[in-house]
Amino acid sequence: MKIMKKIDNNKWMGCLGLLVMLAFFTACEKSLMSYEGPESIYFSMQKNANPEESVYLPDASINLMNQVGSEVEFGFNVMVTGEPKDYDRPYRVGVVADSTTAVAGTDFILPEGGVIKAGHVSDSLYVKLLKNDELQKKSVRLYVQVLPNEHFSTNFTQFAHDGREYNVFDPRVYDLTFTSMMTKPY
Repeated sequence: MKIMKKIDNNKWMGCLGLLVMLAFFTACEKSLMSYEGPESIYFSMQKNANPEESVYLPDASINLMNQVGSEVEFGFNVMVTGEPKDYDRPYRVGVVADSTTAVAGTDFILPEGGVIKAGHVSDSLYVKLLKNDELQKKSVRLYVQVLPNEHFSTNFTQFAHDGREYNVFDPRVYDLTFTSMMTKPY
């Protein structure tokens, strides 16, 4: 009988100890460091939707030949640094003229910008790529940049996804090459 009481007491003491530890760990507060500095806007284009396997990319190439219709939408993921706000914040984009060979209105239609909605830190911006006869003969380049305004700076100038030097690029610009040419298979 004494042995049974000793086992029961050990169980109770173990449960009590577990409850004390549980209470201790739930009482701990961890505060995450919040972003400090000017809010900046940038392109955050990823190769894979899974964050653990994702690779950030500064460019893309698209062949419109097999796409249905005369227009193809390409989406840019636009992100901002800092915390979400309780109001909408418009942002602007533009074309880097000296690096772009695509012609506005003939090869593409790019909106002037978009809006980071209240409570969010990202937006999707879509450019329309226009199929035309010239794209069956050549590739063109559309070099897009985010522009500063009253809500956002563009001081986020270097992105190194995995810490390796070869994967460092400027997230303020995105390089999109597209064509409708039939390409030779590998």
